[in-house]
Amino acid sequence: MKIVFVTVGTTKFEHLIETILSDNILDILKEQNFNKIILQIGNGNHQDQNLQNISREKNAAVTFKKKNLEIEAYRYKNTLKDDLNKADLVISHAGSGSIIESLEANKKLVVVCNQDLMDNHQFELAEKMAKLDYLLYTTCSSLHSTLGLLKNPHLKFKRYQPGNPRLFGNHLNKICLQ
Repeated sequence: MKIVFVTVGTTKFEHLIETILSDNILDILKEQNFNKIILQIGNGNHQDQNLQNISREKNAAVTFKKKNLEIEAYRYKNTLKDDLNKADLVISHAGSGSIIESLEANKKLVVVCNQDLMDNHQFELAEKMAKLDYLLYTTCSSLHSTLGLLKNPHLKFKRYQPGNPRLFGNHLNKICLQ
């Protein structure tokens, strides 16, 4: 089974979820042999009737089919690690935590920037990581064409090498102990 994991993190990003559930996105995912979509929908209010009744309790989920794709949706879980590990492709909002967690799991990653946000630091991070060949980034309006790029057999992503968080701590200790 080929799985797409979509996450909006702790924010509201209804436009991304609506875009994912649109016919043209579902069609291109089917063309690329995906069978299942796991949606982490956050706290948003969604138009799709299948999503309207998801409880706000952690781990509450619904499962439904759309265009012959199995779709599992939930608002929050204690950890996204299991869903990340199952995924062949991650489509994520542009939050740094979600980006780093996906890259550390060595997942093919498409980051979707929320154009409704005033602060563009997320866009800047996504753009820089794309220039370094770690991911693709896009907006909701360009997601279909960005997903089309994944069909290119020559598209290669660099493997992300996590930093060493102890370096900062060691440096801080040195400064404080002088």
